[in-house]
Amino acid sequence: MKKALIEKQKTERKLAATKKIGEADIRQKKAGIMQEKMRAQTFADQISAMTIIAQRDGIVMRTESPRIMVSGSTGTGSFGGPVREGSVIFLSTPVLQFPDLSRMQVSADAAEADFRKIEKGQKVFITVDAAEKLVTTGKINRKSLASSAAQRYSGSKVKSYEIIIDIDSCHSKIKPGLSANCEIVLKEEKDTLFVPTLAIFEKDSSRIVYVKGKRAFVPVKVETGTSGSSFTIITGGLEGDETIALTEPPNSLIVYETTGKDTIRNLNQK
Repeated sequence: MKKALIEKQKTERKLAATKKIGEADIRQKKAGIMQEKMRAQTFADQISAMTIIAQRDGIVMRTESPRIMVSGSTGTGSFGGPVREGSVIFLSTPVLQFPDLSRMQVSADAAEADFRKIEKGQKVFITVDAAEKLVTTGKINRKSLASSAAQRYSGSKVKSYEIIIDIDSCHSKIKPGLSANCEIVLKEEKDTLFVPTLAIFEKDSSRIVYVKGKRAFVPVKVETGTSGSSFTIITGGLEGDETIALTEPPNSLIVYETTGKDTIRNLNQK
């Protein structure tokens, strides 16, 4: 009986010790689990911090970090410049930024014949089809004396040059990268008579237009002013209420009248 009691006590002490060991092991395992959860949260926070959420829709631009020269026993070197994959940057260096949409420019190509007439400050009408055909205005900022990139890449033999246009008012619909059509005002004339340039023809060193009469067209000598690719100013020869031909009429529809000093003989008639 005494021996059984001793064995019971020994077993109880052993079980109590085992329980304490188990409880300590459980506490250790729980502490380990908590530590791993904290590490996982730290990694999640770091990953979240690496995700940049833009403040608004649009296009972002790469930034440039300050270029720094360094020297050492093995030589000299530098780091900095445009930020791209693999660049060495400081902790607070921005890598992307929104362009300033309050000031925008248009890069346009102009043919050599028109390029010579373009001057800084000239007014430009700008149409952006992708922005619901938005029409705004701008001014010539500068023009490049080198051929445009479009000509270099296309290999075209027609010379064209780049011109930079400042947009006067930047609408929210205008986004960087959109295409635009530009009409440059080379010269402004008020209360002026003008006709389509293609309606003017050269005859015997004179410029004429064909004015529609009752039954045929009459060649009328005209004096011209500033001319563009679309329209030409008429300084003399027309009253402004005439109907003129946009293409040269056939000989059978051209007549010569002697009642006006500004008419000339149809040289094609025999």
